Amino acid sequence: MTKKETGAAPAENAAPAPSVEQEEDRIAALSALESAADAVGAAESRLKAEEARADASEAEEWAAVPSLLGSMLAIYAPDVAQVFTPAACAAWGAAAVPVARKYGWSVKNMGCEAGLVVATLPMAIGAWQVLRDERDRREGWERYKKHSESIGDAPAQRAQKEREAESGGGIGKMPNVKTVIFGNGAAA
Repeated sequence: MTKKETGAAPAENAAPAPSVEQEEDRIAALSALESAADAVGAAESRLKAEEARADASEAEEWAAVPSLLGSMLAIYAPDVAQVFTPAACAAWGAAAVPVARKYGWSVKNMGCEAGLVVATLPMAIGAWQVLRDERDRREGWERYKKHSESIGDAPAQRAQKEREAESGGGIGKMPNVKTVIFGNGAAA
């Protein structure tokens, strides 16, 4: 009978049975592989934990940017604090991390620029407020002058002009005295 008919392999093609020493070496090698795999898994989980801590730390650093901006803007408009809440700043910081990594930005690298913004913003806001108030004051004065003329306060203005003409035009001027300018421009 042939191998096909019986379904058994001839004895000469069979693998020799491993010795006890070979079996122990194989078990030791498998054990070493399992230990190495466990160590890789533990290292991977530690790496992931480290990355998560780094992400959280970096997100916290970036969250400080809108928080700082919000606190500076709150000097001018206290209600802005409702916009720059800690939760909103934290969400912004978490969203900023991937973009910062993509472009190689770092909060630490932005230190001197951020310091300049911190120093400039209160001055800029203060100057803007002063200029705005001055503009409003001037516009108010112009509105007042137009309004006083339109409501008939013109007689009071005419009376003021007549008093100035009688007294020589203003404080410290003599009545009916004309100013003479000589060739060098000096007034006498």
